[in-house]
Amino acid sequence: MALAAVLGVCAAGSANAQYVSGLPRRGSVEIGAAVTLNGGRTDAPTSATETSNPIVSSTPLTLFRAQASLEPAVGIEGRVGVYLTPAVELEGAGSFTRPVLAVRLTGDFEGAVDTTADETSTQYLIGGSALYHFGRGRLQPFVFGGAAFLRQLDAGGVDAQNGTELHAGGGMKYWFGHGRRRTGLRADARVSSRDKSGGLDPTKRITLPVVSAGVVVNF
Repeated sequence: MALAAVLGVCAAGSANAQYVSGLPRRGSVEIGAAVTLNGGRTDAPTSATETSNPIVSSTPLTLFRAQASLEPAVGIEGRVGVYLTPAVELEGAGSFTRPVLAVRLTGDFEGAVDTTADETSTQYLIGGSALYHFGRGRLQPFVFGGAAFLRQLDAGGVDAQNGTELHAGGGMKYWFGHGRRRTGLRADARVSSRDKSGGLDPTKRITLPVVSAGVVVNF
């Protein structure tokens, strides 16, 4: 009985060691899908002005004030990665979101009622990241950084703008099961810096927080 118990403990330890030294392994492929939440932001108010009659006043006449807000937006994201080492992964990703840009107009010179106009655009991000994982157990923290191509279409799909996106962040993966194929959960948070991504000045680079959660499969 004692010998059986010792053998059982050794077998369990061997299985655990096999798990710890198992997937993800060098050359393995990982695919995943996630739901993303892109944070919003509000621009500083700007004023539309007109040069006043210098005889009357030297101060420009304010016609109205405008303030743009990019609302938080839910999207979807797909990923494919390859492990160069058990810790280092190169990943390609694509995402789709439909953010809403709202512009509030106030203080009209002719006394018009304050109003808010909004437009829903379509954004695509296609890019890549390098990930570094810590540990070899079921719970794997990681950090990552990368860049992407950004394409944004207006509500009618007529006006298109192309830009760039840079991102960096960190997250966790939790793996289930053993063997050469495993399924897991992934959650991460990143800072995303984008140009031509909405606002009163579309050429201005903006920074948004992005969080995501989804499933991954490694084989």
